[in-house]
Amino acid sequence: FTFNRSQLRERLANGQWGDAPAKDMHGQQVAPYLVGDAAFSLTAKLMKCYDGQNLTEQQKKFNYCVIRTRRVVEQSFGRLKGRWHVLVDNFLRDPEFTTDIALVCCALHNVCER
Repeated sequence: FTFNRSQLRERLANGQWGDAPAKDMHGQQVAPYLVGDAAFSLTAKLMKCYDGQNLTEQQKKFNYCVIRTRRVVEQSFGRLKGRWHVLVDNFLRDPEFTTDIALVCCALHNVCER
């Protein structure tokens, strides 16, 4: 199950994801977006770090923010996998079933954290 075969990728490509209104963040209107690593293609709704070595200070700061955001997401998935071992197993090959399992695990995790 990969991003390239996912409904999310299709929705991004068709402009059907991220149409929620922008929110005010420190005086800036910020629309929803996804954060990916170097393996992803840059789109209007999917951000990733700048490539290369001769980056401006502004690009370096942007990369730092992207990396920090990705780290939070990765740690969240790590916590979910630590609590719900079904997410670690490789038998989750059906994308629809995997999505359902992940949603249930997130809901149960939120109940446990209360």
